[in-house]
Amino acid sequence: MIRSCFSQLITTLLIMSASVSAALAETVQIVIVTEIRDFAIDSFEGVKSRQIIKLDLKRVSATSSYETGDTLGIGSINDSFRVSTPSKTDNNISFKATGQTETAIAAGAAASIDYSFDILINVAANKIWVSGMHNEYPSYTIRVNSKMIYERAETGNPLTGLLDANSVAGVFVDGVSF
Repeated sequence: MIRSCFSQLITTLLIMSASVSAALAETVQIVIVTEIRDFAIDSFEGVKSRQIIKLDLKRVSATSSYETGDTLGIGSINDSFRVSTPSKTDNNISFKATGQTETAIAAGAAASIDYSFDILINVAANKIWVSGMHNEYPSYTIRVNSKMIYERAETGNPLTGLLDANSVAGVFVDGVSF
């Protein structure tokens, strides 16, 4: 009797585990973070934006949410975080993720944090390709299902990295497994 109950429990747990794994395999989470890491004034440091993209591989759909930080206790303005409608061809799903945020301290100074990434995921191989551009300032990271696939430390400072239209970093992530 005890052995039978134990066997049923193990079977139930295995089925539940397989269901959870299948559900996880149907969703990919991509998190794009902008963060000031090393600045002379500590109250400038911290996460400036976090875009969370949930890609449903089965339905070929995506949702996007975001959070923004503050600078000197002042929140962000002109926030715009978007994800295009994903398209699927064979085993590949592609879409575009864009983000923009600006501190109210620099309002009108064109000192916004901006990025635009073209993202392609090969569902069969669990690999991702990312290309696009972002400001050289602040730091940028991209995680897929919690795995870091891209990290670039800030260069320069807010004046040269945000205000200078020529200070744009190219991004290229080539088939990283996740």
